[in-house]
Amino acid sequence: MMKHFCVRMLLGAVVLALLPGCGSVKIYTVREAQMREPKAPRLQAIPASEHPAIVVELPKHCGWGQQVGTLWIEEAISGRSVWSLSEFMRSGSTHYFVPEGLHPGTYIVILRANGEPEAVANFDVQ
Repeated sequence: MMKHFCVRMLLGAVVLALLPGCGSVKIYTVREAQMREPKAPRLQAIPASEHPAIVVELPKHCGWGQQVGTLWIEEAISGRSVWSLSEFMRSGSTHYFVPEGLHPGTYIVILRANGEPEAVANFDVQ
């Protein structure tokens, strides 16, 4: 199982390294209660009781433009999709997502535009 997880993470990193797209997109996890704070601590692991929030930052000159972005969350071990949401996004904006129904485990977050991955992150819910 751990080997499968490592392979998935490695493949995700390789795909993103080869993308010509918006390399400066930032995607990270914070506590829901702090998600709109400019200096909210970015967390790799978060207790389920504190409700994880996903923040997507699109800098002005990242090449994103104006388009629909879809945030996907998958279980890291099984690869099973557990949550997704699409939203219209513009360069120079920050978007906040609060996924529902996450149980303790490791998750991979993928931001896609036009079906292609633009940014990826992972986090643990404890």
